[in-house]
Amino acid sequence: MDEIRKEEAGADISNRLRSRDRDWADNVRNELASNKEESKRTLDDLNKANEPMELLIRAKKTLEAINPNAEAFMSNENLLVVLQEIEHITEKYKDKLNARNR
Repeated sequence: MDEIRKEEAGADISNRLRSRDRDWADNVRNELASNKEESKRTLDDLNKANEPMELLIRAKKTLEAINPNAEAFMSNENLLVVLQEIEHITEKYKDKLNARNR
């Protein structure tokens, strides 16, 4: 704000400030909406913690929706780590079910 005051010495800076605030709001709007949706999905998943089939089917559909030919797939260095974490979780669940059947 001090920078704007210096640039507009003696002038009404309210329009510049409104413009600055609109630009900021536009920049964060999508990020806030994305965070809201992610939080909503996380809460929904927690509420359905005792409905494993529904959560697993949703997870399967989500994985099937991934385009492995996309640049984002091929260029993300962390993707393999996340896939290994998913594999570890599924192995843990399979071991629990297999132990139940013995």
